[in-house]
Amino acid sequence: MFARTMIDWAELAMPLETASAAIGRLDARLGGRTILRDAWLYRTRLREAVRCAAADGRKVDLDELLCVLTGIPLRRRRDWGGLSYALGVFEALSVHTHPDRRKAAVERMREGVDGGIGGARSAEFLQDLDLLSGRMKEAGRGLPALVAVATELMQWLQDGGDRLTGRLAAIRHLAAAGLTSIPLPCLTGTDAMRDDRDPRRWNVNFMKAIARDAQQGERILIELWHAWVDWHRRIGPRRRNSKLPRLIDLAAAHPLTTPAHAAKLLRCSVRGASMLLDELVEAGVLIEATGRKSWRGFVTRDFIGVAAVARDGLRRAPSEAPGGLVEKGARMGRSGPEAPGQRGPAPADRLIMSRTEDLERSREQDWDSDLGALLSETDAAIKHAQVVISSHLRDVASGDRDKV
Repeated sequence: MFARTMIDWAELAMPLETASAAIGRLDARLGGRTILRDAWLYRTRLREAVRCAAADGRKVDLDELLCVLTGIPLRRRRDWGGLSYALGVFEALSVHTHPDRRKAAVERMREGVDGGIGGARSAEFLQDLDLLSGRMKEAGRGLPALVAVATELMQWLQDGGDRLTGRLAAIRHLAAAGLTSIPLPCLTGTDAMRDDRDPRRWNVNFMKAIARDAQQGERILIELWHAWVDWHRRIGPRRRNSKLPRLIDLAAAHPLTTPAHAAKLLRCSVRGASMLLDELVEAGVLIEATGRKSWRGFVTRDFIGVAAVARDGLRRAPSEAPGGLVEKGARMGRSGPEAPGQRGPAPADRLIMSRTEDLERSREQDWDSDLGALLSETDAAIKHAQVVISSHLRDVASGDRDKV
């Protein structure tokens, strides 16, 4: 652990004040805005997963990551495990920055299901995270919270600790120390990890990196606020009981909205939800990302790049597996089953394949529920039409008899 005499307080004072003020402004803007906060948290986790992957030497496209998360077919090229790594970072951020889900997720991780961190290492990962969080808490008794995070994180990295563990511990400690009301996934100080970790400059560099993280998070929130206001302006004034404004809020907080999902949240029919989604597409609020009749998915306009990626994925070759993973035999120009000694999918792709299979099953269930609900509504409409026609025929026959 760093000795306090190694901290140059005169040099650290201004960066520490700047970082604290930036974090305070971001937390104040997030407070009390549940709808925008949920939408901001999801977008920030996406951005941070891509940024952390890039800092750790893995280039990942944000739109491709969102396609994998939502189950949109994706044509992928070999990325040497970058997408799998970013998916693991995203799910780890979702687990440890969501208080309501953390307990259940930790139980799953202890059982070996950890969403990309590594099933065999899940227990070790949790132990390391608790250990580093305890060190930060102990150091925070005599130091400001940000300084305690910086010093303990530097020591952790110098000892060969995992970067992801350090990022999650920093996010958790800042919330536990009261600097933020909830764990904010953007406050990782990732930019400082790219620089030369000189102990004499680390604390200052970390404060500057945290300040930039908070300022960027505030800019994303402001842009999201303006977009949200514009989306509501596009639909114009509505009745108080209209479901359309609420659907905008739900679509902003969820990465992909389907008619079945919207119907469940709005407590309306699938057909009605589909009509509402089409109305938002016409208003320029949503974009249909999937382009299918059997399974329709919609995203907000700030995820417009997903639609282009999805359209490319829908044109994939028939030999490609669900999710865009081409079978090895087809990729090498061969057909038929694998040879006995042939290697299977790379370990980095197994998470994507497992995740895609789960999402494909979920998507089939959504389609089944959509089809069942539509058939029920169609039967009811046919019965109603038959009653109306029969009544009309009786009235016509009665009128003819009166004329006779």
